[in-house]
Amino acid sequence: METELGLADAFYGLINRGWDFSSFEERDPGSRKSRSLPPQAYFAEIVVGAFDLERAAGRIPNEDLLAHIESSCSASNLEIPPLDVDSLERIRLHRNELFKQWAAIAPGEELRLTL
Repeated sequence: METELGLADAFYGLINRGWDFSSFEERDPGSRKSRSLPPQAYFAEIVVGAFDLERAAGRIPNEDLLAHIESSCSASNLEIPPLDVDSLERIRLHRNELFKQWAAIAPGEELRLTL
């Protein structure tokens, strides 16, 4: 999804720049508040969540999926980067291909992603 939408500041982009899993648990200095993430990271989580919903519930029409994403972004006061039906289809195709690759991996092997 991040690759298809060109998001450099979402989860994998942050990992690629040196963050590790524990970085996402860090707190802002002098605060109990979680470390601030770039807006793209929050947007990416909304989109990923929408596709997880689709995976659990079955195919969601593109217009409904877009409306869900837009509503979630609005509720979170996030600007919505360009997103359209073609983007959703590219994400679906790429995600499905990655799921197939993952399913074909033997125990102990790894799937390497190119960012």
